[in-house]
Amino acid sequence: MRFPVDADLVVFFYTVGKVLSSLPRLRQNARPVPAHYDVEEVPNAFLTEAQARYFTPYDQKLAVMNYQPVCTFRVANYGNNLMRQYVNPADTARCVVMINETAVNVGGQQTFSNSCTMSFHTRFTDGTILTTRNMKLKSILDRPPYQVIQECPGIEEPAEMKRRHDVRSQSMGCPVTPVSDVPAIFRDVQSEHERHRRTKAQYTHGYLLRTLWPARTARATGGGRTAA
Repeated sequence: MRFPVDADLVVFFYTVGKVLSSLPRLRQNARPVPAHYDVEEVPNAFLTEAQARYFTPYDQKLAVMNYQPVCTFRVANYGNNLMRQYVNPADTARCVVMINETAVNVGGQQTFSNSCTMSFHTRFTDGTILTTRNMKLKSILDRPPYQVIQECPGIEEPAEMKRRHDVRSQSMGCPVTPVSDVPAIFRDVQSEHERHRRTKAQYTHGYLLRTLWPARTARATGGGRTAA
């Protein structure tokens, strides 16, 4: 006796099996993201010589644009990256310079390699955030739907990055003045992290359904119907 075979179901279970079989390896390689960020301020006196040297040219170039550093901080329970936030009292965009610190083993000895990324951010009254940065997006899941991201790899000058940011932001609505005191910045960092986690979880669920079971998802949402 033959049983009807649902081709969509076969493909779904095969794909799920492949995904699940890779999860132990992915969990082993990926560092878990904490639900709550432990944000701590890092005074200038506690910066290493290399870290201070990386920030200095940005401080100087942004000062010409009337941007001043408000604070330098790290997320103590998630990596060693340092972030410095700058604001301009007359502008609705804030700037963030991040030092990416990577551990490298050389001849059995652990050393640290530093690199810098820069970004401008503007929040709008509808909750949308425009980010213009000189780093590339790692994956589609790193970009929540409320965030508009301009990738500008290779742009090292703050003035040019800001120019591109302003051109895009002019057509995006009413901007909100960024917070400019340390406690408010830390609250904003935590709030944005929680918002990103919620949105990413919702988006990942929908993305996996559309990817693993596209035909059934389309039928369930009416996307698979055609006009008579």
